[in-house]
Amino acid sequence: MVSKVSKNGLITIPMEIRRRFGIEVGDLIIWSIDERDNAIILYVIKEPLKYLEGKYDDSEIVYEVVEETADSLIQGEENAGN
Repeated sequence: MVSKVSKNGLITIPMEIRRRFGIEVGDLIIWSIDERDNAIILYVIKEPLKYLEGKYDDSEIVYEVVEETADSLIQGEENAGN
């Protein structure tokens, strides 16, 4: 299977992969680099809130705030590359 990277750095996960691993809208994909094998490893997080639970000291933090912050950081990286 092959995916092409768009000019914005986006890729489409092939349907066969999405079905096999049950990847749905809202799931988190964590990217990891395997330096030894020069490979990228992806981890699918089915319950993002459960994954983030206990990661932050701020009891008022909610998933939407984390998502907005991540989106703005990603947008900043994209703009810095232009």
